[in-house]
Amino acid sequence: VEEAQGSKLPIQALVDRVSAVFVPIVIGLALLTFLTATWLTGSRSSMVAVLAALAMFFVVSTSAYRLLLISLGLLTAAAASLMMAGLYGDTGIETLAEAALLGRTEKVSSLSGRIPLWIELMPHWQRHFWAGHGFATFWRPGVIEMVAQHQGWVIASAHSAYLQLLLDIGLVGTAVTVLLVLCSLVVSVVEARRSGDFGALFLFTVLVFALLNGLLESNSVQMRFLGFTCGICVLKLALFLPRTIGRRNEGMNY
Repeated sequence: VEEAQGSKLPIQALVDRVSAVFVPIVIGLALLTFLTATWLTGSRSSMVAVLAALAMFFVVSTSAYRLLLISLGLLTAAAASLMMAGLYGDTGIETLAEAALLGRTEKVSSLSGRIPLWIELMPHWQRHFWAGHGFATFWRPGVIEMVAQHQGWVIASAHSAYLQLLLDIGLVGTAVTVLLVLCSLVVSVVEARRSGDFGALFLFTVLVFALLNGLLESNSVQMRFLGFTCGICVLKLALFLPRTIGRRNEGMNY
């Protein structure tokens, strides 16, 4: 009896093996999709993050057979688009590029001015490398005025959640925060794949959006609705899902 209780069913062992490979693949696909689309659209970060998060939602909640069919359909559509662009020569390529930019033409090569801003802010972080300047204390009126003079536009955030965290709480705090969110992401996707729980799937989608959008925006770490929502998602996963999983395992033993 003890041996039977301590062993896993073949299907459960298979799910565990698939989940171990599935999680990094999903995260890698989301990151690759975001970076590619951001490069094509010239920093439409929020829109791209929403689309990538919804795509990951669909990947996690859909069977492998359907994913294969949809992937083949998308690859066929992409190949047809590239073929049509090639038939029209330079005009077709320029048309696709303009469509990807969605009408944006200003400072596309610098991600709408973000890269010069990041270069200017990096020395400020290096002066408080480990602990940062203090949460929500870096953007003082004098700093905002100085950065506005150098960049030519008024700005009160780093336009990157990760750089903003480095400025606020340093390398140690940033590493702990990102690790916490990544662990929450893994817990949510594993729970969603095992039980089909829509709540876990929703939390996974919100966290994917926050991680991707945080590359080019600071909303997820500021005292705003998105930051509040991400905090609630992490608390939900930390306080409730482990208990649910534990009770399910106990029920299986009996």
